[in-house]
Amino acid sequence: MNEKFGSIKMDLNENLKEFYGYEKQFDLVTNNGTGEHIFDQAMVFKNMHQLTTTGGLMLHVMPFVHWENHGFYNYNPILYLDLGSANAYKVVRLSLASRWGDEILVNVERGGVGRTQENGQRSKTGSIWGRLLGGKQLADWRNRLQIVSRKWSGEDRLNLHDFCEHIKYPGQGRQLTSAIRHLQKNRWDNILVTALLRKQKDKPFKNPIQGKYFQDVNDASIEARYA
Repeated sequence: MNEKFGSIKMDLNENLKEFYGYEKQFDLVTNNGTGEHIFDQAMVFKNMHQLTTTGGLMLHVMPFVHWENHGFYNYNPILYLDLGSANAYKVVRLSLASRWGDEILVNVERGGVGRTQENGQRSKTGSIWGRLLGGKQLADWRNRLQIVSRKWSGEDRLNLHDFCEHIKYPGQGRQLTSAIRHLQKNRWDNILVTALLRKQKDKPFKNPIQGKYFQDVNDASIEARYA
């Protein structure tokens, strides 16, 4: 809430268009470590949508791993894909990153960008490692080997499925876990999630619904709201 560098003082919990009558739009709108300090999260993303021209870009660089007590919220990677699905955004670029410039990109160009964690991608019974005697220990060693392998190979890409995988010990989210560890100089280093989204349609903002729960919606009016 200052006016440095020509800043405009506005309460970002409010709808800037309706509350202030602010209707300017821009080709690039950035959320570079701002949204986590705003209580009304829906309004953060709605304001960005309204501030962006059709065809314009929205850049999010937000806290993901650690950042404890840095702001009100941390952000999961699935948010940006489900946000994009709800609002027909083109996902131009996704990554995990450190504050020192190290980055692991996600292969978004291979298609299939849509709702995350949709039904049928994995067994509901979980990993086989969790059901075997000594499975936890085996899964732990497997995770460690994958982390070491990623560090040795210098691998800097994730596929979309791994980027959206639920990290659940043992056996789920191994590639995402290894990517996080690859970026950390030590286990407590903070990791960011970044998303570059292109607004493709001049339509009102729609709240997203988490992909893996969309299949449970059986009310037609609710389904139409999130379709």
